[in-house]
Amino acid sequence: TSIMTTPDQEPRLDETEKVDGRREPAQELLCGRYRKLIKLGQGRFGQVWLCNDEVSAIQVAVKMLPSHLTADESMTEEMLANFRRIHRLHHPNICAVKTVELDSQTGHHYLVMDFEAGRDLDQLQHDRGGVLSLDEALDIARQIAAALDFCHARKIIHRDIKPSNIYVTD
Repeated sequence: TSIMTTPDQEPRLDETEKVDGRREPAQELLCGRYRKLIKLGQGRFGQVWLCNDEVSAIQVAVKMLPSHLTADESMTEEMLANFRRIHRLHHPNICAVKTVELDSQTGHHYLVMDFEAGRDLDQLQHDRGGVLSLDEALDIARQIAAALDFCHARKIIHRDIKPSNIYVTD
């Protein structure tokens, strides 16, 4: 187990993309290169989509930042400063943020992150009837603590640790 602590147009239905063995309708392109495939999550800091990077032909997670976070120049500068801090975090239990993109056509900002198949801790608990074994719970807790310790040593605080923000991979 590995722990990682991480739409304005109608979908086009004339094409399909293969996602985890299933055929899914092809979606709009974000920033002219990230094809939306499946919505992975929604929170107060935006939606996260599994996307196919049409340039590199790899799957990535793209977080669509809500417009209120980038509504004025000072908020945009703060967001970019935060991105520069988290972009330097390289730890096996922290999802790597590759880049921040600005879609010049829509004005929306996006965080592009590594994608690994898995599910959030909330879903894992639900799938297991709300119960994890003690060994599994301790393993997950150790990995979360290692990621948080790594961040805290670099004066970065997550501020929103909760099961739906903890991603568990196989």
